[in-house]
Amino acid sequence: MGRAAPLPTPPHPRLAPDALRPRHRRRGRPRPRNRPAPKELGYHREREIGRAYSLQLGHTIGCNGLFTNLIRHSRQLGATGRLTAWWSATRCGRHWGDIVNPDGYGRWQQRGREVEWFVEFDFGTEQLSRLAVKLTRYARLAETTGITTPVLMWFPTAAREAHARQTLADAQRALDQPAHVPIATTSAETAADPLDMTAARWRPVGDTGNNGRTPLADLPTLWPGLPAPANLGDHRPASSDPTRPRFGLVAPSPLPPPSPSWRRTA
Repeated sequence: MGRAAPLPTPPHPRLAPDALRPRHRRRGRPRPRNRPAPKELGYHREREIGRAYSLQLGHTIGCNGLFTNLIRHSRQLGATGRLTAWWSATRCGRHWGDIVNPDGYGRWQQRGREVEWFVEFDFGTEQLSRLAVKLTRYARLAETTGITTPVLMWFPTAAREAHARQTLADAQRALDQPAHVPIATTSAETAADPLDMTAARWRPVGDTGNNGRTPLADLPTLWPGLPAPANLGDHRPASSDPTRPRFGLVAPSPLPPPSPSWRRTA
């Protein structure tokens, strides 16, 4: 199959160790008087170096890239699709974390049809068996909320995706209600842009034929019995615990506000 596609490149350079040192130290100057030491502000050089080079940072940047790519598509001149919701892993954890922690939640609207999904962004560092175990948690979430939500899984290489599909198919068949956890997969090698979710790149788990790949907007056609998403309303889907008060602020629109009129006409 040739060389594997590289993992997504972070949109900003990671900090070099020297950049993590206080500025006055880099210039050989004494610390100014009446200015608190970095440690007094909670700064720890070793911890920040760990963050700058952590796999978790790369995972977060890659997963966020899936959604920022959708925002870019939404803002193109003459765009026919629009990202209507984007929840980070942190917000997903607060809402459903007592059952499952998705890497993200999103909604896409195109041609009068809306599709919602959870995303699992595989960085190639986790055992596939652990990913398969997550299906039982998604099944429990569907049973608790009464809502069936597709799970889209992204893999770094086609080989990794192929191995995962077999593992996931076995785990899905073992569920009491396999239809409650619809799954589709893709890899960075499937399309020219490894992070373009709108491309015809999604293939449902359990598909043994040669039916090709499906674009994001057409995902509902893969599962004809899948109900249409409920009205998003205040951007808060059903919680895994209906008795728990809703937390925090309402999720904002994922799209930036339009440019001011003076900027558009300049």
